Amino acid sequence: MIEQPVAHANEWLLTDGYGGYAMGNTNGVNTRRYHALWMPAVTPPTRRVVGLRGVIDALTLESGETMELATQHFGPSSALHPDGQAHLIRTCPRAQSITWTYSVPAGGELHRMLHLDCDGATLTWTLRGTSATLRVRPLVTLCNAHHLLPAPSKDLHVDMHEATLRVRHTDIEAEFVLHQGQWQSDRPDWWADFRYPVECERGYDSTETALAVGVAECLLNDGDSCTMTCRLVSPTQPIASLNMAPRAHNESMKASTPPLSLNTAAAQFVVQRQTTSDSLGTSIIAGYPWFADWGRDAMISLPGLLLSTQRFDDAKAVLDTWASAMHNGLLPNRFDDVQSKAHYDTADASLWFIHALMQWMQTSGQRDNALLDAAMQVVKHYCAGTDFGIGIHEGLVEAGQDGYALTWMDAKTDEFAITPRVGKPIELSALWHNGLLQLASHITTDRSRLQRCAMATSEAFGAFWNSQTECCFDVLDSGPSKSPDAAIRPNQLFACSVEHSPLSVNQRRSVLRVVQRHLLTPFGLRTLSPQHPDYIGACSGTQAQRDKAYHNGTVWPWLIGPWIDAHVRLGEEATVPSALLDTMRTGCVGQLAEIFDGDAPHTPRGCPAQAWSVAEVLRHTSPVGQACVHETNR
Repeated sequence: MIEQPVAHANEWLLTDGYGGYAMGNTNGVNTRRYHALWMPAVTPPTRRVVGLRGVIDALTLESGETMELATQHFGPSSALHPDGQAHLIRTCPRAQSITWTYSVPAGGELHRMLHLDCDGATLTWTLRGTSATLRVRPLVTLCNAHHLLPAPSKDLHVDMHEATLRVRHTDIEAEFVLHQGQWQSDRPDWWADFRYPVECERGYDSTETALAVGVAECLLNDGDSCTMTCRLVSPTQPIASLNMAPRAHNESMKASTPPLSLNTAAAQFVVQRQTTSDSLGTSIIAGYPWFADWGRDAMISLPGLLLSTQRFDDAKAVLDTWASAMHNGLLPNRFDDVQSKAHYDTADASLWFIHALMQWMQTSGQRDNALLDAAMQVVKHYCAGTDFGIGIHEGLVEAGQDGYALTWMDAKTDEFAITPRVGKPIELSALWHNGLLQLASHITTDRSRLQRCAMATSEAFGAFWNSQTECCFDVLDSGPSKSPDAAIRPNQLFACSVEHSPLSVNQRRSVLRVVQRHLLTPFGLRTLSPQHPDYIGACSGTQAQRDKAYHNGTVWPWLIGPWIDAHVRLGEEATVPSALLDTMRTGCVGQLAEIFDGDAPHTPRGCPAQAWSVAEVLRHTSPVGQACVHETNR
């Protein structure tokens, strides 16, 4: 357990194993559109909706005095009203729950606990040391998690029957069951002008209207509790009927230690995915609160999240889920967060699939011919040429199409790719070369062909060496001029970190020296040298400004993984910076952020909880993960 003083309002995160989550600030104040006590996924793990934005709860004491518990930014001045945090004395986030403790006059305490798991959300109020009447108004919108409800909606319908209150919006129905006390006959009431200051800072709409769907009232004596459970009862996609027998998420969270455990953080990203046949696969959420599952992120995260924690069956299930969606040798870049449609605009996800498959086979000692066949489909289509201009040209992987950014540096503004990297990005050929040789060690029928292809890549790879900077070009045949891009970026690390490097030992050492001088920070690696004219030191401002900075100097923690791998492969030592680990105590408690500013003090930005940030740190700090790293370097 970690207790958070009220004065330090960090964020907290709970997840349900299906893509749903709950998130907020430890002081109880919602400041983002993504803050809510319950955000279930209607079509796991996507189409997340605001099931329970919050509660307006208060105690009526024996003296007749009303004591507010809830806190909201409210009205044009964004004042705190009600201001329940004035009575809040501590917050305790755990693996599957968070508890707020309030001081009640005459020495009493009120504990409000939120518990989230695959069955839904449960709120429990427990009073100690006194007696009072609890009144609770649940705030509901049932709108898409990415949106705010600007005005009252005629599409929200409320039905009350004894202890059960149901709220319906089109095909979505949520059920709120009161286990003590009773729902009052008050009609649903619209509350307007909730304000979310972080949304305003990020340049988005920041005002919302929510429906107080009813009023629950419960008399509490010393030691009494009142409980309200929340679950989805959707007519078109009833989650309860989906044969979700596996309780892997709950088991993993129960087995994990409370916050500040990387194992706990890792388990939050592993989710069940509903397929088109209504069966369930396993996937990995890229980041909370706004990302769904992305192919590249899932494959990069898999070794750290699942192999380092010895969840070998889950790792295979993730590989199976994504392999089943492969098209023309391409793994999906992502699944749409609303319709779950697969988008294939990525040149590296398939290469990371091969990398993850090889890691799983090596670590688990298992073999799967169907997955190996999928890997060979990648080889077949890349050699023949596939969508988005992806193919092999003179031994190297080339990719690119107007309006697309096909590598992990994928920021776009109004269909304009900020870092298009059209041509031959260095990490694609490094992963290709490594994957061919790893596959050759497992597939006898095509071994000689795989080895010949790898040799062609190795012989052509020398063109990436930039003797002037003593490191590698980032992209060959770049842009309309077809000239090499000499920008110093971290992508050359992958030519040093893979098992079969196409660079010489001296070249790898030189790359590491240059990367350390230009890119290394206490929180990860910059995406561009500060000496480059396009470098931006802070990922802040409007959406367009943030997108421009995203891969032009911004620090990414996940890159610490290949940085350490590259050192270990040279017999050198490198470790995860302690400053990065210390951030698990701030920001989103128990998690690691997606990005940090390139300039000191390296403010954390982006997604508060990012899968590959956690995965790469866990891979290099857990005993199993470290053993795997050193085993592959023998």
